[in-house]
Amino acid sequence: MFDVHAVAGLEGSPRLQLNYVQGLLLQREIGIQIPDDILILHIKLLCQLHPKQVIEEVKKTTYPLDESLRIVKEFGLNNVAAFFLERAGNLHEALDITLDLFTKSTEKKLKKIEEHGLFRN
Repeated sequence: MFDVHAVAGLEGSPRLQLNYVQGLLLQREIGIQIPDDILILHIKLLCQLHPKQVIEEVKKTTYPLDESLRIVKEFGLNNVAAFFLERAGNLHEALDITLDLFTKSTEKKLKKIEEHGLFRN
């Protein structure tokens, strides 16, 4: 059903490999079960090539939690890591990551405001 050799043969061309894997994932719509290794490869390729799209994809599809969490952490996608942690029931760590992201974002925005002289003492 799934040509493992075709997936492996595209290993040197991540964009082609991602396109092929996305084609395989379309088979879910007709009820075909996608193997975990294909799902893990998909999340890894998305992290590598289209990191901004990862959060939307993981909201639509169920990925193997432990391995996917490891991959998104490896790529520094903390918002996605928080999503997986919440899904796994680790609310404390998910909240810690979310608060850290919020703090960093706020600090970055305040720095921009200060640089543009919008805060005057």
